[in-house]
Amino acid sequence: MAAKNIQSEFNKSSIHPVASQTGVHDPAETAVVNARHVECADCHNPHASKAGSGVLPGSLSGVRGISINGAEVNPATAEHQICFRCHADSLNKPAPRTPRVSGQNNTRLDFQSANASCHPVAGACPQVTPAPVMVAPWTPSSTLTCGSCHNNNAGPGNNGTGPAGPHGSTNPSLLERSYSGTRPAMCAKCHTTSYTKFNGSSSHSKHTGGIGATCNTCHDPHGSAKFPSLINFDTSQVTFRSFTPSTAGQANNGTCSLTCHGKTHNSCTYTNC
Repeated sequence: MAAKNIQSEFNKSSIHPVASQTGVHDPAETAVVNARHVECADCHNPHASKAGSGVLPGSLSGVRGISINGAEVNPATAEHQICFRCHADSLNKPAPRTPRVSGQNNTRLDFQSANASCHPVAGACPQVTPAPVMVAPWTPSSTLTCGSCHNNNAGPGNNGTGPAGPHGSTNPSLLERSYSGTRPAMCAKCHTTSYTKFNGSSSHSKHTGGIGATCNTCHDPHGSAKFPSLINFDTSQVTFRSFTPSTAGQANNGTCSLTCHGKTHNSCTYTNC
């Protein structure tokens, strides 16, 4: 008997809808899934799956994927390559959950090392300045997997006893932890309180605790092609006009012009907005 009940995970509010299609998966189909579907065999090879963990968990062995450069990888050597089959270049993807200044819904492009900033999923990304203060064992040089954030809310990554993996979650977007509020538990998994206040400054906390902005209001959690520090404003909350990043080595001296929380800012710095 299986040690974990995977089927019950698909009863949660946010799931990979494996019950919506039957027999659509074809072992000979292209690595990029153009006829969008998700079945167990799209992520797990029943002939190769095995116990074990690592850069690519044994449960994902023997599955094709797409590299960060858009090429087929067979077999995949990293988790994100399998995710890119559906969440990168495939057709008919839904619109992004959050409308952004620089908006697109290809996650492969979000994690490019040539971006101004990104979370290091497929490799190193430009460092955020100032360097983040992380919750152990995370460090500024750590790399992530898609499953670092998208996972079972009751799984081992959230100190639970349920199965690991993005089968289902009670949080939207298959997130392991809540992404709502001014200090989301998902962000707090890695980022300390001192970082969200810029190492003791009240500037960051003024925006979050003071006016109720969330991390998602200003930051794109995957990456930002144009702006450092994952800056990519939520256009449903912010009317954006311009942004000039801080000078290298000098935090918080960049300027922005935008309208948010009912107030218009013109060329203001982070500390006086």
